[in-house]
Parts: sequence; structure tokens; C-alpha cells
Amino acid sequence: MVLDTIKKVDPIDSVISIQLIEILGKPVYQVRCISAIDNEANHEHDIQTMNHLANAETGQLREPLTKEDATEVGKRRFK
Repeated sequence: MVLDTIKKVDPIDSVISIQLIEILGKPVYQVRCISAIDNEANHEHDIQTMNHLANAETGQLREPLTKEDATEVGKRRFK
């Protein structure tokens, strides 16, 4: 389900890893994948590594962490 959601946003050629992590008390999938992109300007292929976060309960993509979220994650992690 999560990969299908990501494919709607970005093409995926290969999955590097899928990890179940916790962010601010919520289960989240961290998905690292590779996408080959055709560069029409020079007829070459570029490879892009992407990181996506998705809610593990709903499969919906999560927005990147805000500065406030990152600060709170750090506070909880290093109490």
C-alpha cells in the first residue's frame, strides 16, 4: 500500500530499504528508493535517491519534519 502511494508521486525503480520507525509517538515507514530519470537535455539517465515517510497505519505520505517536529524528536530522544 505504501509503495503504491509513493508511486503516485515519484517513479520507483528500486527499493533500498523499508524501516518501521517512530516519530512523535506515531508509527511511520521510512522508505528509501531509487528512481532513474531521463535527462532529455543531454540524453543521459540520472539516478535519484529518495526518502519518503508514510504513516504506518494509513499508508498516507507524511510531510517532511518541520523544525519544531525535529526539535521535539531530539528532546524526546535525548531526555
